[in-house]
Amino acid sequence: DMKAVSEEYAQLVNYAVTNTIRGDIPRLALIRMQFVEKEMLGLMDSVDLLLDKNEVNMQFTATVPAVVLLYFCYRFLTVILNRVTGKKSLHALSLHMRKEMLRLDRLLNLKDADTKTKLSALDMGKAIIIIHRLREQLSMRESRLDAHEVEAMRTDLKEILGAFGPVTVRQQLAIIRRMQLSYRTVQS
Repeated sequence: DMKAVSEEYAQLVNYAVTNTIRGDIPRLALIRMQFVEKEMLGLMDSVDLLLDKNEVNMQFTATVPAVVLLYFCYRFLTVILNRVTGKKSLHALSLHMRKEMLRLDRLLNLKDADTKTKLSALDMGKAIIIIHRLREQLSMRESRLDAHEVEAMRTDLKEILGAFGPVTVRQQLAIIRRMQLSYRTVQS
């Protein structure tokens, strides 16, 4: 406790010159400096202990901005690479496939209104072109999709063209509805 030293120091300061020459004030000043040094070393140990306990938190805090930066760099480079190579994002490809499915749906609905059971050669040619575009889009994204979904979609597209036997316009429309309900890729 420094209370006794502080009181004695306060008394000796009244006769500062005499007590300085005798060496009492320098002695007390050295004692006070030693006490301050001891207190500072104790505080430094406490701070070191606190820093050691929080080292994991500080490392985590330091790595979070780096991880976020890496993620945004990855996204940016992916976008740039896709634009350079001409690849579309999964969302853009899904949008394109939905548009093609809508074209095919409209074509078949117009023919269904005529109450014909089969498509004419011209309409079948239009349907083949639309289905060809759908197959191309499916091939472009095949690696990103579930293999079972890709195979099922290819089978349904073949079925629309009548590869497994003759199909009416109503059956083709039913296949399109089933595809729109079953596959995430072409869901609205």
